[in-house]
Order: sequence, then C-alpha cells, then structure tokens
Amino acid sequence: MQGQIVRFALYFFMSLRIIKAKSIFNGEKFIQENVLVIKDNRIVDLFFSESNENITELYDGILVPGFVNAHCHLELSYLHHQFEHYQELLGFIRQMFQKRNLFNEKEIISQAEYWDKKMYENGIVAVGDIVNTIHTLNIKVQSPIHYINFIEVFGLLADKSELIFHKSTELQTTFLNHHLSAFLAAHAPYSLSNPLWYLLLNYYKNNTQQITSSLHFLESSDEKNLLTNRDSLMRTFFEKEFNLKQYELTQISYNFETYFQQLVKHSKTTILVHSTFWKGEYQNIINSFKNKIFFCLCPNANLLIEQKLPDVDYISSYSDNICLGTDSLASNFNLSIVDEMNVLLTNFPQLSIEKVLKWGTSNGAKALNLNTKIGYIKMNCTLPLNVIEIKGRKIIHKGMIK
Repeated sequence: MQGQIVRFALYFFMSLRIIKAKSIFNGEKFIQENVLVIKDNRIVDLFFSESNENITELYDGILVPGFVNAHCHLELSYLHHQFEHYQELLGFIRQMFQKRNLFNEKEIISQAEYWDKKMYENGIVAVGDIVNTIHTLNIKVQSPIHYINFIEVFGLLADKSELIFHKSTELQTTFLNHHLSAFLAAHAPYSLSNPLWYLLLNYYKNNTQQITSSLHFLESSDEKNLLTNRDSLMRTFFEKEFNLKQYELTQISYNFETYFQQLVKHSKTTILVHSTFWKGEYQNIINSFKNKIFFCLCPNANLLIEQKLPDVDYISSYSDNICLGTDSLASNFNLSIVDEMNVLLTNFPQLSIEKVLKWGTSNGAKALNLNTKIGYIKMNCTLPLNVIEIKGRKIIHKGMIK
C-alpha cells in the first residue's frame, strides 16, 4: 500500500494523466487492473487501486480499446437512406447501378466527410475502407482515423481487363503518394473475368510488400449457386447486362478455388467479408491458411440486404479470427461497431460480451495488420480509448478518451 501511495504521488507530481474506471477490457479480456497512467498519449503503467485519491480522470464506465471497422465503403455515404432494403444481393446490385451516379461530387464528398467524423465520434479508430474513387482522399489525409484502403478491382468484360487493372493501379498510386495505405483487392468471387484475376494475382505474387487483402465472400445464396454452377438469378443478370456467355461464367466458377488459394497464399492477411452463406466451402484452403484468414461480419448489412445473419455458431470455431465491419450506408443506418456488436448480442444469446468486444477491437486490428499500434490496452499502446457501459446484454458507448 505504501508503495502505491509513492507511485501515485510520483505520477501526480510529474503531471501525468492518471485514469481510473470501473474496469478495463484490454482487447482480449477483462483484467484486474483499473488504473492507467498516460504520458504523451501512451500507456506507461497499469495497476489496480481501490483509492480515488490523486486520480486525475475518473470514469463511471469500462475502458476498452478504440474500435476497428474492418469493412466499410466511406465513399458511398451519400447513399444513406437511398436504397430499398430487403431486396437481396441482386436487388442491391441493381439499385447500385441505378442510383450511384445520381449525385454530384460535392454531395458525395460532403457526406463522406460527415460520416468520417461520425465514425470517430462512435469510437472507431481504424477502418478497412473499400475505394473506387478519389472522393475520400483528402478526408483521409486529415482524419484522426487510421485507414487501410482497399482499391477494389472488378470487371467481367475480358477485353477491358488491362484497362481496368491500369486504372486500379493508378488510383492506388494516388493514395500511396499521399502517404495513405492502399492495397489492390478483388471485389468478389463472381465479379472478375479470368484475365483480370490473372493480372491481380500477378500483382500479389510479385509484390515485395506484405499485402492485406479483402474479398466480399458468399454474401448471398445466388452467389453461392453461381459459384457451384447451379441455376442462379445472378448468372441470368450478368448474361443480360454484360452479354456474357454461359461458358465465361462457368469458367469463373470453375477457376475460383485456384484463384482463392493464390490470393490467400500471397497475402499477409485476407479478410472475407460477410460469409453470410458460408458453410464450409473451400474448407481445405481456409484450414491451410487459418492464421491468415479473417471473417468480417457485417450483421446490420446482412439483415438489411438478405434478412439473414451468418451462422455464428459455425464460424465461431474461428473465433480468434473474426472481426466486425459496418459495410456502407447504402446497406446500413449508421457506421457504428457498437451497433454491430449489439445486433450479434441480441440475436445470438450464446455469445459473450467479452467475445464480441474482442471481435470489435483487437481482432480487427490483427486483420488490418495494425495490432502493434491499436486494438489493445497494454503498455506502450496509445490513445484514444473508449468508455462503455454494459446494461444487460447491450453495450452503450459513452465517449472517447483522447
């Protein structure tokens, strides 16, 4: 006890921030320590104390790390409240074709700027963001959020593959030149022609940097049917809209397992987004690269598009590799990881609060390869942190410690 008094007095004399809360979740579990000492925004000590004397900041809540949104489309924020919901994935794609060009650049940038700030207010400190334009570039340069940008590569017209790939690499270079992290990422199993897959995989094989990859994965039953050569409305849609031949779509599904294996093999981590209809497909690949694959759940988007949630019991065998995302505001009402956690807690009573907090913090940081900087409350980790309250099985965000 005497030693703790001396410790307090020393920190207080040095004008360090001494922060105490009801309890602390460190990114993996609730810990005994309830006091943090902060110097230059970095944690320099953690310990337990019953006393509130010499505490410089006392919080009536639980300290948790900054939240990580592992999958977002910030540039689509202008589509907030613009889509009809419960139309399934194909209906969502049709609405995207119809509506994404109805807004001017000023509206697009203004909404992205607003929601970047809103995400930070919601306690999000890092985002894996899908990018197709430069609309969010200047916002991200100024933002306190750490963005990992995934330059989305897609296109089913084989003769356009080189042009598509060139534009993607140009966009990536623009982000890199502004000192922003940027990786090329396949959109989905069904949305790249064979030549485009070859170009992208060559980029992965020949790149010396460690690549983080992202892939929309088994988001709908239609997609699953297309990949297994069953009758699919998506197949009919692509044939009609892009004048694709049956054999072209069959080749994509036939080759995807090979493409998938190469994608994962040459990435440091691969984030499989949604996995709403995953029930063990490509299991051999996923088990072979288990430590490199992360399942990113976006429950609100799944409910608003397909009215279905992933089989969390099935995916939970990979619990250490599950993270959370919000998807876009075309398929969500808010960009809040707390909202996503609460949807899971409401729908899956077998899930513990500790587990979903881990999915929304340290697991997301690992998926984005940011776990040396964020996602934890431990020595040398930095602010900001979040203060939450737990009421029953609901998590309430009370604010940030910056």
